[in-house]
Amino acid sequence: MMVSFVIPAYNEKDYIKSSVGSIYSCCKGVFPFEIVVVNNGSTDNTLKILKETQYDSLRVEDLKQRVTISSARNIGWKKTSGEIIAFIDADVLITKEWAQRLSSRLSEIRNNPMQLTGCRYKLSKNPSWVELCWFDYFEEETTYINGGNIITTKRALSLLRGFDENLETGEDVDLCRRARKKGLSVNIDNKLFTHHEGNPQNLKSFFLREQWHGIGDVTSLSRFIRSKVAVFSVVNTLMLTLSFSYILINIKIFAALFTVTLTAHFIAIFKRFKKVKLKHLPSILFLHILYCGARTLSVFKAKI
Repeated sequence: MMVSFVIPAYNEKDYIKSSVGSIYSCCKGVFPFEIVVVNNGSTDNTLKILKETQYDSLRVEDLKQRVTISSARNIGWKKTSGEIIAFIDADVLITKEWAQRLSSRLSEIRNNPMQLTGCRYKLSKNPSWVELCWFDYFEEETTYINGGNIITTKRALSLLRGFDENLETGEDVDLCRRARKKGLSVNIDNKLFTHHEGNPQNLKSFFLREQWHGIGDVTSLSRFIRSKVAVFSVVNTLMLTLSFSYILINIKIFAALFTVTLTAHFIAIFKRFKKVKLKHLPSILFLHILYCGARTLSVFKAKI
């Protein structure tokens, strides 16, 4: 039961060697595997590093022009030899526990190919304060699996026609949604955990990351309406902006609007995050406001 790893890589010189290395160190001798890296038009040393990496069963598909990450993933899985496909991002490190867990489930996945499994990313090995105050508090129950840690089969991908290549981001949410609609199971397995080394380390990278992630929710009116995050972000950012416009005109109106907006943020935080520590609450509130602002600005970045 060969496992085919598919890794899309765009300007990943800082991570690609470690990502590929984690697969070899954790999976060698556990189950047979191959790795297909799709160099997605990188302009840094990603391709050079890959050429210098001497591993068996490593193949590189070199794209001269950059495409969407969905297209890169689709190109990758169509070039694989195995039936079981593991999508891993270039800034993700798998663990020995991940390899052992997948090994124990290979027969089950082969016998039940119409499924997606995997789990949300864990923190990087040396997390920043942004990770500790944001990503570490995400609720455990989720409705989708991160695109850089999805395990499925060619039969399932063929039925779904792969990832939606028109999406620049949000393709993992879309794939899981379409899978459920087609009757496939989406089995979130928290034992298939990985480290996400590409998590933002500062406020600037956090803002830019969320602005980019928000694009997938605003590429059409129907997607926007379906996304609770997008609607909440735009409404509350507008409310916050409106409240500050009254700060010098009518302090009572400012106080009322500001209180309503902050209350909405607090409700969202306690619904979305788990076991928030009081000492982290001010930082989480600040990041949540910044998050909503970034998601709102996605409207202007999207190709509608």
